[in-house]
Amino acid sequence: MATGMEQITASAGSGKTYTLTRRFLWHLAGALPDGGPSLCLLEGREAPRGDNAPYSLAGILAATFTNKAAAEMQARVVRELKQQALAKGKGDPEFPLTPEQARHWITVILRRYDAVNIRTIDSLLNLLVRLNALSLSLPPDFAPLFTLDEALLPLYDALLDQADQEPEGYVANLLRGACRSLLFHHRAKGVAAGDILRKRLRELIDLHLNGSPLPSEEDGKKAAAMLASLCAAMHDAAAALGTMVDDENLSLNANALKFLQKCQECPAMTVPDFADSFAQKADFDEWLNKASKGKASADAAAAFRDLLAAYGRLKAYGPPLVTTREYMPLVALAMPLLEGLETVQRESGSVPASRLPSLARESLESGNGVSDAFCRLGDTLVHLLFDEFQDTSTDQWRAIIPLVEECLARGGTLTYVGDVKQAIYGWRGGNAELFNAVALDENLTAMLPEPPRTTTLDCNWRSAPAIVHTNNRIFGQLADAAFVGRILEAMLPAATEPGVFADAARSLAASFAGCRQDVPEKNRSKEGYVRLTRIEAKYTADLMDAVKEALRVLLQGGLQDGILSRRNPGEVAVLVRTNREAGLVSDWLAEWRIPVATEHSFRLGSHPLVTRLVDTLAFLEYPMDDTAFWSAAGSPELFGDRMPGFATLTDWLAAARELPAAPPLYAAFRAAFPEAWQRTLAPFHDQTGLLSAYDMVRELIRHCRLFERFPEQAPFLQRFSEVAYAAESKGFSSLSAFLEYWAESGMDERVPMPENMDAVRILSMHKAKGLEFPVVVVPFHHQADPPYKPLAIDASSGTPLVTYRENSAAESIRGIVEQINLLYVAWTRPTEELYGFITQSGHSASRSSLGKALETLLETTPFTHGEFTYGKLPLPPLLAGGSPAPCPIAEIPAETPVEPAPLAQETGLPLMAWLPRLKIFRNPMGEKGFSERQRGLLAHACLESLRLTGDLAADVARAVDQGLRAFPIPMPDPDGVRRAMADMLAWYGSLPETATWMRHGSPEQPLMDADGSIRRVDLLVDAPDAPLLAVEYKTGRPSPDHILQVERYLSLLSRSVRRREPERETTGIVVYLDRRECIPVACPPVPGQEDRP
Repeated sequence: MATGMEQITASAGSGKTYTLTRRFLWHLAGALPDGGPSLCLLEGREAPRGDNAPYSLAGILAATFTNKAAAEMQARVVRELKQQALAKGKGDPEFPLTPEQARHWITVILRRYDAVNIRTIDSLLNLLVRLNALSLSLPPDFAPLFTLDEALLPLYDALLDQADQEPEGYVANLLRGACRSLLFHHRAKGVAAGDILRKRLRELIDLHLNGSPLPSEEDGKKAAAMLASLCAAMHDAAAALGTMVDDENLSLNANALKFLQKCQECPAMTVPDFADSFAQKADFDEWLNKASKGKASADAAAAFRDLLAAYGRLKAYGPPLVTTREYMPLVALAMPLLEGLETVQRESGSVPASRLPSLARESLESGNGVSDAFCRLGDTLVHLLFDEFQDTSTDQWRAIIPLVEECLARGGTLTYVGDVKQAIYGWRGGNAELFNAVALDENLTAMLPEPPRTTTLDCNWRSAPAIVHTNNRIFGQLADAAFVGRILEAMLPAATEPGVFADAARSLAASFAGCRQDVPEKNRSKEGYVRLTRIEAKYTADLMDAVKEALRVLLQGGLQDGILSRRNPGEVAVLVRTNREAGLVSDWLAEWRIPVATEHSFRLGSHPLVTRLVDTLAFLEYPMDDTAFWSAAGSPELFGDRMPGFATLTDWLAAARELPAAPPLYAAFRAAFPEAWQRTLAPFHDQTGLLSAYDMVRELIRHCRLFERFPEQAPFLQRFSEVAYAAESKGFSSLSAFLEYWAESGMDERVPMPENMDAVRILSMHKAKGLEFPVVVVPFHHQADPPYKPLAIDASSGTPLVTYRENSAAESIRGIVEQINLLYVAWTRPTEELYGFITQSGHSASRSSLGKALETLLETTPFTHGEFTYGKLPLPPLLAGGSPAPCPIAEIPAETPVEPAPLAQETGLPLMAWLPRLKIFRNPMGEKGFSERQRGLLAHACLESLRLTGDLAADVARAVDQGLRAFPIPMPDPDGVRRAMADMLAWYGSLPETATWMRHGSPEQPLMDADGSIRRVDLLVDAPDAPLLAVEYKTGRPSPDHILQVERYLSLLSRSVRRREPERETTGIVVYLDRRECIPVACPPVPGQEDRP
């Protein structure tokens, strides 16, 4: 395999995964069978370089875009190796490895599957950051935070609570100011400020975290002063010109006079929003009527120029100043959220995922850089392969450039595969321009032994000829720059500069230059079928009704036309743009009793069986909750025929509610139906205090025989059990704690969509990328362009200003190109049949860029009576001589009949007979009574709650109360324990060092030792101009082990600190709370530091 760089352009269905897998196997053929060279630079030696530099299996890295793609490529590597290993004779002569080599590598890979270095680019960056976590001042066990909402929402709720408790306090005033700003300055539907306030705050916080610091209060005052000055200058100039016009008796053009009056009357602290055609006039005479032309004085002409200059300055510089003034109340409210977020991230060890690329780049560019990273990885990367490169972001590429440079410098290779026609993730940071820019990077090409190679995969191995030819015909037009220019003219505003059209047209035409694909010989007999149908209506509601009827006929029509008369539901995919469209189509299919699968249909929180189980837990946690009881008892899903019939229950409920003093519903039910109560809820009600949430869920499922009665719902029940188990492992073991956990995060858990589920799939076009389906239906093409303008921070004036990022021509073109790419992605997913509804309403005709582009693309497509067809419609099995396909619209029985479970007294084995022994085994107290260990844990809990505010007695009392609440264990003398804890904390709080320790300390700081185990320091104090201090709290008697423990911490800290701050010392201290004594601990000698001065 040649060295250097290779760019592979792979259009839809062209076999890019196969090609990338073959490249991986070519590199595998040259890998050392017994591992690679040592990586650490010992005794001045380093790993060999050059074209023949040795490398191991782990020295080959393939990075994909999604976890699914990575798993697919791993499986393909193993499958192809296995096929070659089992081949007779010499096997496939074109395969990169011989059968003997394949057998060797399949054995190695199956023993060390993790050594196959195929991962997503995000996981690669995560790994690089984690390996260098300490040098980046991060905890080794940090958790990537993929969404800020889970951290921000509790902080936001806390702010609201604080504002509610202190109506005239600082936070309440901030909140009032932010709401007032939203009311007067921000367009929003309705008067409810909650959603729009959270959205705007999230935007501001994202800007700050992504490297655009928000303006300070002083910046806001400067912006207001600048705006006031610009407005005053325009008002003064307009007043001066008006005075001169009157004094010189000049006659102004009527429109010029209106313009002057509007400048004079323009409200303060605003930017003019009226037409500015008269501000474009170069000469004052153009403002004057014929009788006054040439009569204006030089002073009047100068006043005219002053007004136009002042007006121009306000129009140019005013908008960001106005936006900043409007947003400053929201910026002020965002500041405490940012401070709280930093605290949460520091204490919880979480890092926003958006920061991983910059952190990875920092780790690779500091110190020994890549060499150090290779040493930590345990192997040298030599060959790099990247999939879906057109969706790589600029930040991601900048982060991995050091790796690429090192690999190429060692004589390795870079292979990247992509297709700019399928670049649809620009909204998430993807930069398709990188695909061609990499091969032009002089720093990289200077390391290559030969120019970068380019390979184009021409054949479409996925789709039938009719689909390939249709897409060639429609999208192939985009290779013509003149044709692209026509599309852009239809989609962009008329005021767009002609030069922008030309540049964008050339760029888009270059992207689609290789669009036309060939059909391989083996696929030419398939033929395939395409049908495009125009659906138009004046109003959107009428359009939706027409689409609904057309889709129903398409799926359920006659024997030949109806897709489901000749296809199983699992062969059909409906591709949409938005979640709203997905929900709409899902409701239609459910109405027609067609099996349907969407992302939301696999959400646990919306599943009826899971909902009934949660309601049952809510009743058991609080039996007075009549609503939860009725949900559990009044539905047949859980207890089936063990409960009275629904009609009997509703009649009883109506009568029970009419009683003047009705007891709780469960008590009334227990009295009215004692046998049903004993057969269903009584065993759980009696054991509520002893069972954890997970145990309760498992017992409910077993007792109600849900797996046996609803076998098709087993994945949902199993996933719900897993959520309950995970919640228990995180400390949410009681019913109340689990229900709170469920309400906050558990409801959004999903069951993975089964690959072989026989149901029509509804996916977004983005999620469908990389997938294929026998039949694809695209029902909507009329989506309006989003009107929303994102926020940005403009610091060009020296003062950070909040502004809207205007849709410049370049950004508009990028959005248009992405919409065309998305259309290409959707229309290239089918293997056999493609159906599209070309939709348009009176509203969308002028607001949908995609609709305008599609009309131009279909100009030469021959529609007959509003329909274009190509290829041959497949016959249903009955007409083709085969057996009919199973009917997909027959009603599926809701429950598989199962004999009811026998009662407890009939089996002789009481329900939950395992409970006493298991609960003794699972006793969280560990020791009998109040042990010294528990006393120490309680002391730590109280210390973690201690906050010094200046009133030591109140601080201590509050910390002890919080510690006892967080550590509810039985004590022989609660008052004595409380006094002892208070005395400890009072002594500790009175130490002169304590305030500094708490101000600069991080509690429970994790450290990773040489074998990967995590150690935690009670308090790590990082005070400026002072040694790094490890504080360890102890109760009871002193022990030499305590000193050794702190010395181990100091050894780990010293190794980490000396790389960043070679001169900084590390020291420790053991605080004996019972003895009121502090023992200093010196750092033991670290290898390599003994001779340091």
